[in-house]
Amino acid sequence: MTPVGGDPLKGSDDLFRELADAIPAAVYQFYARENGEMGLSYISRNAREITGLDNSVGGYFERFRACVAPEDREGFLASIMQAVRSCSRWEYEWRFIRPDGEERYLQGASNPKRRGGDIVFNGVVLDVTDRRKAEIALQESEAKYRFLAEKMNDIVWTMDLGLRTTYVSPSITRMLGFTPEERMAQDPKDQLTPESYELCMRMLAQELERDAQEGVDPDRMITMEAEYYHKDGTKRWFENVVSAIRDGSGSVVGLHGVSRDVTERRRVEEALLASERKFSAAFHASPAPMVITDIHQGVIIDANEACAAWSGYNREEVIGRTTIELGFWVQPPARAGFVSHILKDGGMDSFPLTYRVENGEMRDTLHSARIIELEGVPCILSHIQDVTEMRRAQEELLRHRVQLEEMVRSRTRDLSNALEELTREVEARKKIDAALRAREIELRNRGGELEDMNAALKVLLRQRDEDRQAMEMNIVSNIRTLVLPALENLEQSRLDQEQMRSLALVRAQLQYITSPFARIVSLGHLGFTRAEIKVAALIREGKSSKEISRLLDVSLNTVHTYRFNIRTKAGLKNSKQNLRTFLKTLNS
Repeated sequence: MTPVGGDPLKGSDDLFRELADAIPAAVYQFYARENGEMGLSYISRNAREITGLDNSVGGYFERFRACVAPEDREGFLASIMQAVRSCSRWEYEWRFIRPDGEERYLQGASNPKRRGGDIVFNGVVLDVTDRRKAEIALQESEAKYRFLAEKMNDIVWTMDLGLRTTYVSPSITRMLGFTPEERMAQDPKDQLTPESYELCMRMLAQELERDAQEGVDPDRMITMEAEYYHKDGTKRWFENVVSAIRDGSGSVVGLHGVSRDVTERRRVEEALLASERKFSAAFHASPAPMVITDIHQGVIIDANEACAAWSGYNREEVIGRTTIELGFWVQPPARAGFVSHILKDGGMDSFPLTYRVENGEMRDTLHSARIIELEGVPCILSHIQDVTEMRRAQEELLRHRVQLEEMVRSRTRDLSNALEELTREVEARKKIDAALRAREIELRNRGGELEDMNAALKVLLRQRDEDRQAMEMNIVSNIRTLVLPALENLEQSRLDQEQMRSLALVRAQLQYITSPFARIVSLGHLGFTRAEIKVAALIREGKSSKEISRLLDVSLNTVHTYRFNIRTKAGLKNSKQNLRTFLKTLNS
C-alpha cells in the first residue's frame, strides 16, 4: 500500500517497521561481508522486550553474542558460520541470559540473500521459553511415567473404542505373560473371558451414552473387575480403573486405564464370604442366645432368634439400639468393666452376669464373649447361657439337703441310742453267760458234789434258760418297740438310694435277730453258711433276686448261686416246692 501524497519508498519502509513492531518476535537483518565482518543493519523495537538489550544496531551483535549461555555459545556461532559459508537457511535454538539475569529460550530463523559480495539474512527471533519449559516438564514427566510403567506390577494401558490395545506397559509380561507387542496385536475377545468381554462392552456403551448427558464429569473414572487369560492358559482377575481419552473438542476417542491383579484378593474374599455364610448360618441357627454388639457403645448389630425369644424383644426392635437403652444392664456402669475385661483378656468364658429382659424379670446368665471385626470395626460376639432355673433348683436342692441332713442326724442319734442300749444288754448277757459257764466248770470240777447239787443245778439251769429267754424277749421287744419304729420313720424321710439300701440291710439284719427262723438255721443242722443264712432270710421275707443283689451289694449271678446252694442243702434240688414256702415252715 502506497501512502497518499507521500514518497512511495518512504511509505513502504514505514509500513514494514509498523508490521515488524506488531509481530511478537524480534525482526532483524543480519549481514556478513567478505572481509569476515558481521553485524546487524536492523532490529525491531520489540526485540528489547525479548533480549533486554538496547536496540542500537552498532555493536548489537557483539552484545547479543555475549548474552548467549556459555554452554550454547559455541554451537550458536558455528551454526551462523555454517549458514554464511553455504549461503543457506539458518535455524537454531539456544539459551539466552538477559542483562537482568533472567534465562530465556530463543529460537531464530532467517533466509540468506546475496548483495554483491555480502550476504544478508532477513529473519526473526522468537521467545520460546514457555514452550521449552513445558517440553522439559513433559519430558521429565514422561521419564517418571516410563519408569513407573516399567517397574510397577500394575499394568498401564490405552485402548481405542473397539477395546483394541494401543499401548501397554512392559509390566504386562510379568502379570499375564504377553509382551507389549503381542498384547497390541491381540483381538479383545482373545484377551478376556466371554463374560468379562460382554461386561466391558456393555459398560463402555453405558458410559458413552452417559457422556452425552449434561452435567456429567468428563474426567470421571470408573472401577470394574474383569477376568483375563494368561499366556499359560490360566485365568486372572484384574481390577481396572478406567478414564476417557478425549480430543480437542472433548469427544471420547479412547480409553486409558490401570489394571491390578486381584486374583488372590478375590480368592480370599470368596473364602471369607463362604466363612461368613457358615458363621451366619451357625449364628442364626444356634439354640443358645447370641448377639453381636459394637464394642464401644454397645449398639446391637445382630441377634439370633434364640436371643429374641429369650429377651422378649423382636429382632427388629433391638438392632440399632444399645443394650443400655433397652435396659438389659441392671447396673449400666457395669458395662464399662465388662468391656475392660474383654479388651484385657481378648474375651471371657462363663462369666456370671444378671440381665433384665423385656418383661422386667431378672435372669441369671453365664456370659461368654470374644472380640471379632466386622468391616474393620471391633465388635463383641456374645453367647448367653440362662442359668436362672438351674440356680433356683440348686438353691432348693441345697435347702432340702440341709433339712435331710438334719433329719438323718436326728434319726441317727435315735438309732445310736437304741443300739447302745442293745449293746449294753448284749454285754450283760455275755457276762451272765460267762458267769454261768464258769459256774458249770466249777460244778464239773466238783464232781463229787454234783449228785448232791443236781437238784440245785437243774434249778439254776432252768433259771438260766428263763433268764436267757427273758433277755431274748427283752431284746426282741426293744428292737420291735424302739429300733424298728425309728427305722420306719427314717424310711419315710428323703434318702438317696445308697442310704435306703443301707437302711434296708440294717432292717433285714434286725429282723433276722428277732426271728425264730434265725435261731433254727443258726443251729447249723442245715449246713448254711453265714452268707447263705442272710440270703435265706431275705428270700423268706419275699425279696427278689435283684433286691437281694442290691441290698447285699453282690452280683445277680452270686445271688443265683446262693439260691441254688440253699435249695441243695435244704433237700429241694429236684423238688418243685417253692423255696420261700419251705423257709417259712422253719418257724417252729
